[in-house]
Amino acid sequence: MYFLTAAVFTLNVIVLSEGKVVKGLCHVRYKEAEGMCSSGDWTESWGYNSTTEQCVKYWDSPCMNNKNKFATVKDCLETCNRGSGCLKEPKYQWLPIYNTFYFNATAEKCIKRRTTKKSTDNKKNRFRLQKECEDQCMPSTSVYVRSHSVE
Repeated sequence: MYFLTAAVFTLNVIVLSEGKVVKGLCHVRYKEAEGMCSSGDWTESWGYNSTTEQCVKYWDSPCMNNKNKFATVKDCLETCNRGSGCLKEPKYQWLPIYNTFYFNATAEKCIKRRTTKKSTDNKKNRFRLQKECEDQCMPSTSVYVRSHSVE
């Protein structure tokens, strides 16, 4: 009995520790790529901004060694903000007459959907305008930089 209690306690500590490490990564500030390095090209990544409680798209470089880095906005939200309205699937409604937008985390875009309700609620993933949806669910700090070759 004593062995079983010790085993359960150890397992709980491991699970809690792993959860804390993952959540801790969400509070580490991500760093935008500032220049080229020998380790490779820039990639667009998602990082969690714990101040705004949003996942933000940014340019990442292998040289930056970011810990707060996710391949998709869905991965970022599921790890750092599971309660986000951006993850909620809006309910289907009969006889829809109003245009609204919702965020599809898998497709990483805001999609138009007709609804019977004129009111919107970002906690339920229903927005009046596409821009409101994009600002809430997929903000970006990325600045597109063009490279020009000199001949």
